[in-house]
Amino acid sequence: DNGGPAPSTSANGFQLSSNTSPEADIIALVATPSGDGIVTIPATTGVGFFSVASINLGASNQLTVTADTGDVLLPVTLTLCETNPTTSVCLATPAPAVTTQIDANATPTFDVFVSASAPVPFDPENNRAIVRFKDGSDIDRGSASVAIRTE
Repeated sequence: DNGGPAPSTSANGFQLSSNTSPEADIIALVATPSGDGIVTIPATTGVGFFSVASINLGASNQLTVTADTGDVLLPVTLTLCETNPTTSVCLATPAPAVTTQIDANATPTFDVFVSASAPVPFDPENNRAIVRFKDGSDIDRGSASVAIRTE
């Protein structure tokens, strides 16, 4: 009864939103090269990456996909691109944001590139890259995250 609230992090978050009209509902899954949900950036000024697979279980909508580090300021730059789901090749030059039409039941894929400019300590609860799918009203319609660190 006298304890404080449980800590909340982006690693284990749940967000619920609703609207009177149908909206996109994105389920996003991430994959790292190591398969453990951690992007390890080689050296303190290298580049790491991860991939995102998604499905829209809701209504068709134009969404903007971005990547950020949440409330934690990290010495990294995040860019992303939509990819060919068969070859994983970027459909355009990686940028800070990708705006794309995601129809109902569509399964677009993305690559996210993480460039470090200084060391990032291993703190998987806090040091994360978060991919967000936002609609035209800037409402999150889906997200996923990975831990990031430098070697």
